[in-house]
Amino acid sequence: MTNASDKNYIEVDRFRSRSDGLSEFVRARIAWAQIVTTEDGGNARLSDSFSSPNVRLLQLPGGLVQAPHPAPEPQFVIVLSGRIEVETTGDKQVKSWGAGEFFIASDHDGIGHSTRVPEGPVLLMFVPLGSTDLEAWTVR
Repeated sequence: MTNASDKNYIEVDRFRSRSDGLSEFVRARIAWAQIVTTEDGGNARLSDSFSSPNVRLLQLPGGLVQAPHPAPEPQFVIVLSGRIEVETTGDKQVKSWGAGEFFIASDHDGIGHSTRVPEGPVLLMFVPLGSTDLEAWTVR
């Protein structure tokens, strides 16, 4: 995730399935739909809303190494505490996120990705994205 304080969008990592079933990282941009001036003269930014059928929490132990697996459905993954690493199966890229960062897991229709917890534990929140058009957010 990048700091979006001076942009009209927030940029976030996303991994998805490729046509060969392997996963890859891409960047997504979620537009700020509204910018509202706060009482102290700052700017608050708000995205369009989207429906989420359910929200879940997951705690994974430190040292965990998971074999490749797909995301159950397209979802935001928000790191509440700890650190998580994801390796894509297509290009073998590894990225990591810590507390306060998030990414989009959307490789639900392929071989998937590998997950590691280098230190532990890590606490995650999953927010399914339902029918949200993720390709509209993808940076080309």
